[in-house]
Amino acid sequence: MNRRFDWREGDPIHVGDTIRFDCQGKDERNNPTNGSGDLPRWDWAPDELALLSGPRTFNPRATVKAPGEFRVTSSLDDVESNVLYLTFID
Repeated sequence: MNRRFDWREGDPIHVGDTIRFDCQGKDERNNPTNGSGDLPRWDWAPDELALLSGPRTFNPRATVKAPGEFRVTSSLDDVESNVLYLTFID
């Protein structure tokens, strides 16, 4: 069952839920930018916990497949994001 809720860092996410990630690049003045024209690169692990829609998009979606600890990062124009740690539960 997919739920819409205001997720807060550290909140668990249930198996079967869909997550929408967002990558927003910023320029040197902290204004939003689409970068140099390349799409963001997403990295996640472990693969068996979630199925992501693709590694090269600004807004990938993931379907949670199994409980466990999951890690996600993105990069755009060689700038790395913070690491996002998610907990998936049944």
